[in-house]
Amino acid sequence: MPGRRIWSTSLAIVVVGSLLSSPAVAQGEPERSVPIEVNRDSFDGVGGSLAEAARSNAGNVTVRVDYTGRETAARQSVGNAGGRVLASEGESFKVEMPLAALRGLERAPGIASVRQMIPPAPLAVQSQGVGTTGANTWHALGLTGIGAKVAVVDFGFAGRLEAVTSGDLPGNAITKNYCSNPLESGGAHGTAVAEIIYDIAPAAQIYLVCVDDEFDLEAFVDYAIAQGIDIINHSGAWFLSDRGDGTAQAPSASNAARRADEAGILWVAAAGNYTQDHWKGAWKPYTPPNSNITLQRFGTNSSGSPDFDLSAVVPSGGTLSVFLKWDNWPKTTEDLDLYLWDLTGTEPLNYGSDGFRDQASPPGDFPGEQVIWTNTTGSDKTVFIEVRAYSVTNPGELDLLVFGHRGPIEYQVATGSIADPAFSPHTVAVGAACFANNQIEYFSSLGPTIDGRIKPDFVSADGVITRAFGGTAGACDGFIGTSASAPHISGLAALIMHAAPNWTPDRVVKGLEDYSLDLGPKGKDNTFGFGNVVLGAVPAEDCRAVPTPVTGIVGPGTIVDTYNGSAIPAGSYLAKNNDGSLSLCIDPGTPASAASATFVPLSFVTTNLIDPLRQQPDGRVPCLVGKGESAFLRCRTPRFGVA
Repeated sequence: MPGRRIWSTSLAIVVVGSLLSSPAVAQGEPERSVPIEVNRDSFDGVGGSLAEAARSNAGNVTVRVDYTGRETAARQSVGNAGGRVLASEGESFKVEMPLAALRGLERAPGIASVRQMIPPAPLAVQSQGVGTTGANTWHALGLTGIGAKVAVVDFGFAGRLEAVTSGDLPGNAITKNYCSNPLESGGAHGTAVAEIIYDIAPAAQIYLVCVDDEFDLEAFVDYAIAQGIDIINHSGAWFLSDRGDGTAQAPSASNAARRADEAGILWVAAAGNYTQDHWKGAWKPYTPPNSNITLQRFGTNSSGSPDFDLSAVVPSGGTLSVFLKWDNWPKTTEDLDLYLWDLTGTEPLNYGSDGFRDQASPPGDFPGEQVIWTNTTGSDKTVFIEVRAYSVTNPGELDLLVFGHRGPIEYQVATGSIADPAFSPHTVAVGAACFANNQIEYFSSLGPTIDGRIKPDFVSADGVITRAFGGTAGACDGFIGTSASAPHISGLAALIMHAAPNWTPDRVVKGLEDYSLDLGPKGKDNTFGFGNVVLGAVPAEDCRAVPTPVTGIVGPGTIVDTYNGSAIPAGSYLAKNNDGSLSLCIDPGTPASAASATFVPLSFVTTNLIDPLRQQPDGRVPCLVGKGESAFLRCRTPRFGVA
């Protein structure tokens, strides 16, 4: 984009911020001692400025402090700076301290970095999803989610009490508030999410949980494990806490999801609404003529020249938030800096302190930068995002997320835009498809993940009516976003748990897969996952739920697996399932030998067979391996033989 500014060998830069003097800058390189409180107003778009927080909290602010070495020494440095540790996870503290003391803490012994606490963002922009998902047919059979415990983890539940009065939320919902403000503040996003789960699984026990930050999220997982919660629905996104492969350290959303998964809790996550907000690409260094500044090359402009910045339009009064991360996670010596410019190009609109995080000296800071700017010009403004090398050899691949703009960003890259923690292998990620037509929403985030996994896992309805957000019957204009889609899947999982109470979380997810309507290329893909989940026939019961064999079936030890040529262990039996199919139940403790088997049909059980045309061309019939005290093979078209 030529004509924006002229490069020279020396560029004077002025830090925006009225409370501190501006540091001197030479040769286009940022001064490295920019304190965290520089440009305090730059934090407004993510949860309130530090200055405002200090004024409302007796001059104190809450920050995240990462340390290296001994925890005792780090705690002492915090104390010496006048801070108080509120929570501890991994090698990080949540600290309350005076605003004026932040600069000193950044330089204290054992302190790696001091960061603004970045609050997560809601992903949203009578649910019709009850009918489009097939939940109503299960309700008619008495399957309503009895026994399932579902937690809605969100950032505010405004209108909760009114929703209880109107019947849109249950009166017996259990609340847990980790937020600094009352549960019923912070917007109605969480209330709308809970409404959908209540619509889909009205008999499930619902928990309403409010969190402010990643420390709260980690603490909640401990609570969820203690409470025996089965499903966590989290329609939120977190920034700069994970590279994208789900291996983040505590405290982080990805780490919380991993812990929940390992404890046997199913974590359902909104995939994100970020196809127009995302860019990714390999580091491509570019040095403009007559300059010693190295920048990221985003593409080629209309005149054929290298384009070293990425544009976005910020509405009047709007706040732009830009997040950059790169490889070498979680700690790196590759040092990139993030700038925001306007058309004049004489000085940056903003880079803030977190736009100049120092990853090089001392080495070991996390590979991420952020810049936030509020448009107070009185009109829409086009701004330009720039990534510079301060001390770089090869930072690998870069990811940018940009919020608060109008329309798509320049050079948008929709692929790989899955949110954190939805990209984690420990979550079920849900994209958004309009309930009225099953069309994928243009904003619904796409895979793959940074390590090549397919995401999302499923899509489900959005645009549905809720009391909190309204909507029109027949129109996809109600609760918009993957935030609305995730609770549909959470509710369906609760119904499956009611029908098959002995199924593990993995088996429940496999059940969701079995019910999926494939909407894209055959098989799982990075747009629709396995597809849109629409409930069909009720799943077969676990063998423990059918304690007696079917009358007339031959006794133990005489049923033979004719595909593998081995006898079924003694103590096994055939059981009729509640959908009319048959299960071969194997003696407890004996593992199933295969996930597919062929059996010769018996004339007196053929009347119980269902869907006989679904067997494979070679005669095999797909079976599912169950988990529990009794392993079993359940065939939709079972065929049995006698030794």
